Amino acid sequence: METNYTKTGIRVIDEHHNKLLSVITSLSDIINKKNCKVELFEVFQKLVLYAENYFVEEEYLMQQNSYKNFSKHKIEHNKFIAKLINLQANLNNNKNSCVELHEFLVRWYEKHIVEYDNNTVEFLKSKIK
Repeated sequence: METNYTKTGIRVIDEHHNKLLSVITSLSDIINKKNCKVELFEVFQKLVLYAENYFVEEEYLMQQNSYKNFSKHKIEHNKFIAKLINLQANLNNNKNSCVELHEFLVRWYEKHIVEYDNNTVEFLKSKIK
């Protein structure tokens, strides 16, 4: 997975992007080791912490700097949380559950972090000196 898009120049955002990449990498390792049944719950715990911390911090930055697309961005965060809840509720602790979660996280990273967050980051960089 491409990782050079994680550097935004905003420390708190970069740290959270790296945490998500770490979870994705861990999940890949779990899938390769065929250890999903044992470790998937821990992955979900890490993702809940990621979402709670990152979304709150990013949303705070957006609100403090009057980001015009805040509501739209928050909706995307809420969709991520809803999908996590859905995946966890339908969890089978098997390889398919791990693969489905992994695919979702990779798509989220590529679409939200790499593409969608780019506009937000550019706006915030212009405001945060």
